[in-house]
Amino acid sequence: MWITGGKGAIVLDSTDFIDMNPEDGTFSTSPGPDLPTKVQKHCLTKISATEVMLIGGSGGNKNKTWTFDFEKYPSETWHSGPDLIQVNITRQDKSAHQTSH
Repeated sequence: MWITGGKGAIVLDSTDFIDMNPEDGTFSTSPGPDLPTKVQKHCLTKISATEVMLIGGSGGNKNKTWTFDFEKYPSETWHSGPDLIQVNITRQDKSAHQTSH
């Protein structure tokens, strides 16, 4: 499981991985890659077998997207994705789903 951003006392750009040991059912945590911006109320969606896209949110650039490829981590991290078209509309508290259109 990948926990990303959110808000504690401040809006965060940190992430954590939570893994379960299948042998005994115990959990462990480890730090993940920092997000490209401090963000909450954002959305992450899988866009390929190894890539995810971070979309909008509040606390960061609400009309921006970024992509992350786990195959290239840690040598590479986030890459700027396409800007959302409707720049006058703030997108937070959103959801996303991979589809062909």
